[in-house]
Amino acid sequence: MPRRADVPCAGCGKLIWRSSTSRPPGEARCRGCWRSPCGTRGAYDRGCRCADCRRAKAESTVAYLPPAYRHHWIAPADRIAIYERDDWTCQLCGGPVDLAVHHLHRDAPSLDHIEPQSLALIPNHAPSNLRTAHRGCNSARGNRVAA
Repeated sequence: MPRRADVPCAGCGKLIWRSSTSRPPGEARCRGCWRSPCGTRGAYDRGCRCADCRRAKAESTVAYLPPAYRHHWIAPADRIAIYERDDWTCQLCGGPVDLAVHHLHRDAPSLDHIEPQSLALIPNHAPSNLRTAHRGCNSARGNRVAA
């Protein structure tokens, strides 16, 4: 069977080889354009750590957590905004938090209440009372007011 003529990539215009099972001309994409673009979870998984890719990873991580760990009292969008406000840094130890680790790992990001929930008559889940912390640092702090 003769080889079909090369066609331009629909994304970048680079000539790519086309087989009998390829997409029709105008829809075919090269490997670089076919992969997830920057700003998606797929790009984060391939190693990109730009702010857009970290945000996409955080959104997808919060969405796929088991129901017991979703913390419905703090909306996922608010949670991500607080992580970004604190520059993905633990406010208790100063180390960077890593979304790539399992959500139960001690280095996973969590939100720490500055005024502990157990000491408040009505728990305050406002962003001004929340800060980014490692899960382990947050657990070690307990319900003490001073970090």
